[in-house]
Amino acid sequence: LDDSIANSPTRAIVKKNFFYNPMTILWGAVSVLRIVKSIRKGENWWKDRFKIWKDYFPRFEKDLEKVVIDLEKENERLYPGIREFLDYLYENSPNQKRILVTRTIKRIGKPYQQLLRFNQGFYEQFEKYRIIESIIKEYQPKMITIAGDSEEDKEMVDTAKRGNIKYCLGINVVKNIKKINEEFDINIGRNWRGLQEIINGEY
Repeated sequence: LDDSIANSPTRAIVKKNFFYNPMTILWGAVSVLRIVKSIRKGENWWKDRFKIWKDYFPRFEKDLEKVVIDLEKENERLYPGIREFLDYLYENSPNQKRILVTRTIKRIGKPYQQLLRFNQGFYEQFEKYRIIESIIKEYQPKMITIAGDSEEDKEMVDTAKRGNIKYCLGINVVKNIKKINEEFDINIGRNWRGLQEIINGEY
């Protein structure tokens, strides 16, 4: 979800509400110190940053309950072409399951599940590959497409390719060319229209 199909709604909500609760500011300061400590140890702080979010959600659950989700504004956060791409899949593969797997909470992610007509949504998932394992076991798909923007999303692709399925397509959504990961099958920018044009045979 965040930075894959839309400008991060989780980050936007946290920023908007950051200064309303002094404890949030303290959490931010402690989180920065944890990152600095991780860097000094030579650890993968970029990957470990998700542990910070995992701590954030339960600590500030009451604050998050007050967040008002405006579907119209959330629609504006969607990346260009993502709705058309998913609509294309819906029209041409109506039996295909569309599943949203995200680290964010249900309150933030559910509107996107509704907007984009995902069949299911899995929230606060910090070991996403386990969801792929359960999906393969439950549905036994012949084909699966996975889109994301992180190493954890790549783990989902690797898990799917190890599964008993005929074909897996991994799509990496990148902010800029420096973020390209050649271990994915396809790298696209934060504009899905190009991928849709390729599917339509316009290139």
